Amino acid sequence: MLNDPRPFEEELKQRERSLGPDHPDVAEVCSNLAIVYNQKGQTDKALPLYERSLMIYEKHFGPDHPEVAHTLTDLAVLHLEQGREAVGRPLLERALAIQETALGPDHPDVIAIKDVLNSE
Repeated sequence: MLNDPRPFEEELKQRERSLGPDHPDVAEVCSNLAIVYNQKGQTDKALPLYERSLMIYEKHFGPDHPEVAHTLTDLAVLHLEQGREAVGRPLLERALAIQETALGPDHPDVIAIKDVLNSE
């Protein structure tokens, strides 16, 4: 079931054991688990997972990688949905800058971020 966090929690434990706590594959599971928690309204559990994922991706890929941008976007949206525009908006602006450079100004991901920024 997609809204059940247990398989993702188990996958996170397995990847941490086999790959170490700072591997990009661990970050991927952190992000996926955060999405599940966020969809369930458990933002208190989602937020630290998004933050951990972001930290791992930045450390592994550098600050301007598309994986960083995806995580920034997810983290920003969580903050914006919680009414924390002062936190979420700069994260989303950073994600936009990364994606525009990587994908170009007319890419659907870039347009989607612009739409969110313009609606706030």
